Amino acid sequence: MALSDDMHRLARQLFEEHDSRAAAVSDIRASVSEDLAELHAARQRMAAEQRQQRFESMEQVRLGVDESRHSVERFLQDSSATHQAMATEQRHELNEYVARVRREASEVLRQAEGFLMEAGGTRQEMAAELDEQLREYVSELFANVADLRHNSKALLKELDAAHETMAARQREQLGKQTDDLRHRVRDLQKNVGAFLRELDSTHQAMATEQRQRLSADLGDLRLEMSALLSELNAGRRTMAAEQSQQLGDYMDCLRRGVTDMQHETALFLEEIEATQREVTAEQRKWLSEHTQALRCGVSAFLEQVSAARQMLAREQQDVAAAQQQRLVAERDRLISDVAEIHARFRQARSELQADLNEARRAWRSFGVLVQRRQGRKRMGSPPAEPMEAKAPAPVAKAAPIAAAVPEEPEAPEKEALAVPADDLTAIRGIGPSTQERLNAAGIRTFAQLAKKTPDQLRELMGATAGLANVEDWIAQARGISGSE
Repeated sequence: MALSDDMHRLARQLFEEHDSRAAAVSDIRASVSEDLAELHAARQRMAAEQRQQRFESMEQVRLGVDESRHSVERFLQDSSATHQAMATEQRHELNEYVARVRREASEVLRQAEGFLMEAGGTRQEMAAELDEQLREYVSELFANVADLRHNSKALLKELDAAHETMAARQREQLGKQTDDLRHRVRDLQKNVGAFLRELDSTHQAMATEQRQRLSADLGDLRLEMSALLSELNAGRRTMAAEQSQQLGDYMDCLRRGVTDMQHETALFLEEIEATQREVTAEQRKWLSEHTQALRCGVSAFLEQVSAARQMLAREQQDVAAAQQQRLVAERDRLISDVAEIHARFRQARSELQADLNEARRAWRSFGVLVQRRQGRKRMGSPPAEPMEAKAPAPVAKAAPIAAAVPEEPEAPEKEALAVPADDLTAIRGIGPSTQERLNAAGIRTFAQLAKKTPDQLRELMGATAGLANVEDWIAQARGISGSE
């Protein structure tokens, strides 16, 4: 019984050590999960900041282009208005001067006619003299009118030359402003290209660091599991050696007891033989029966020892089998955890690649718009209204639209399961894993997704909400389902 208690105590100690090792492995796995979650959250924050910076830079470019276009238009309008005002004022002054000259000439003619009518009966010499003076005055008046016309033509030529000079100066200023705007656009393109290259290098460095950390953590887990298996095997060998040593000691003790008993029996038999001659037949019979009973007791004791040895061997086999099963289960659980970590890493990498592709498409569309605008300027067509490049909409602008949608209570689980499910992966940005998460939350159709607010979807997405453009999901779902 003492040997069986020792075996049970050793088995309990071994199980307690195994449980402590399993708890340590669980703590390591939890710490690795926490580190991965923190890394994922940091990457989400950095991606959100980068998207916000990219959107702000694009907004600044658009505002700069609009401001330059408005300033050029205002300058042209002011110049045209100034030219028209100057031309109108000069024409008005010229018309007033010509009218004044005509009035003076008409007045002189009237005075001359009156003077001639009054002096009709006077002398011919005076009439001739007056006629000659009148002709001289009229010729002088015509000469003044000719000079006035010549001066007006010269003034008009000077005005045309000034207008052409001012137009050339304005065209030169407009060309300088256009060149300055082109240089600013080129500098902005260079800055955006450098920013995208820096973003790619940062993402590559982060991916390399994550892979290194995951490899290091997996290596540490493998080393700890190898050490744990080695310790378990060493403990099992030590326990088997201790059990064998204890069983050998017990068998030696039994052999010594049997030897002593045989020696005592031999002495007792010698005494019996010495006294056999002195006892009666009845005493010899009684002695034989006592010896037989003693032999039966010894045989029963040996059988008990053999049964105890077999029981210990069976208990040792059961303990070894249980340990092997627990080790196999722990190994399977670790393998599944590692596979899950790899799956999460691949999913995060695919989502990051989708964001990069969307940013590249937005930049290409902006480049096409700039090229079209430059082509229109070369062809001499009037500048068209600039179109904004498609950029990820910030959360602050889309929040009022989503807030205007009234919230409806969620349907019970049975009703949600009764509604036929739509393929939510048709919406750009939603993958199979995101669709499973939305279905688990009760969102199975485009109409249900269109009725949700951005805050509700972010709460459902959890840690991956920073990488998801939930406002775009809601807008696409409304467009597909036809809801307002």
